[in-house]
Amino acid sequence: MKIKSKGHLTEVFALIAAAFLVIADQVTKSIVADSFYLGESIEVIPRVLNFTYIHNRGAVFGILKDHPWVFNSATIICVVVALVLLVTGRIKKKMYIWATGLIIAGGIGNMIDRLSLKYVVDFIEVKFIYFPYIFNVADCCVVIGCSLIALQLIIEIINEKKEKKKAEISSSTDDEAEKSGE
Repeated sequence: MKIKSKGHLTEVFALIAAAFLVIADQVTKSIVADSFYLGESIEVIPRVLNFTYIHNRGAVFGILKDHPWVFNSATIICVVVALVLLVTGRIKKKMYIWATGLIIAGGIGNMIDRLSLKYVVDFIEVKFIYFPYIFNVADCCVVIGCSLIALQLIIEIINEKKEKKKAEISSSTDDEAEKSGE
């Protein structure tokens, strides 16, 4: 990717971070797959966190496990679109850039598993709240990326409403000043 200006450094760093996160995802999955028996669980932090090795052949909660083409197609489309948006500089706000990098990392991490293993290696099990899903680093990337996008959208909506209210107040103040000057 050719860097045209200083403004594209964020995209470059987001893609570098995404590459490191894909590596981290694959390394952690490999360690678990090599060190655990399928279904084995080890308590890491009592009543908080377990590492439990499972194979997930579907999406969240194993849904659509008999339709891997759905995940493969959707992931390829999402990753390609996200990469195009990043590389072409169409995403302007830093929060969106970093969020997109995280989503790319998560998509690629799980896609590697689906294509090479026909399932996704999951192992992170949260115990301190009832959360019936075991996940991995790639899943964390996607969830954090999507959460950052939602947070940025909420911030933008709030700021837009503040600006609108400020403009209304300014307009009504100008109208009152104009009436008193008649």
